[in-house]
Amino acid sequence: GAVEVETASDGQEALEKLTDGAAATRPKWVFMDVQMPRLDGIEATRLIREHERAHAVPFAERLHIVGVSANGSDPGWRADALCAGMDALLCKPLKVSSLLPCLSEIVAS
Repeated sequence: GAVEVETASDGQEALEKLTDGAAATRPKWVFMDVQMPRLDGIEATRLIREHERAHAVPFAERLHIVGVSANGSDPGWRADALCAGMDALLCKPLKVSSLLPCLSEIVAS
């Protein structure tokens, strides 16, 4: 099937796009940059997870959020990202060799 890609210019816009509207129109996957203006990806993820809990979104239907950062050597962002509710973490530049196993692991869990 076809894949539709939508972008956001910052974390606040991402949060608005992902929490407004019907569940049927929400994406299944989000690649969330950790460092964004206005609202960083970690805080946006935390707020998305709060929204999902407040609206009783079943675990199986929640967004799959993959955090993306150019600062992969810093263990602090990794812990913060996972605590915020990101499902997985990838370092930039994204490579198919790391992307596919990451997505497969999330689907399997």
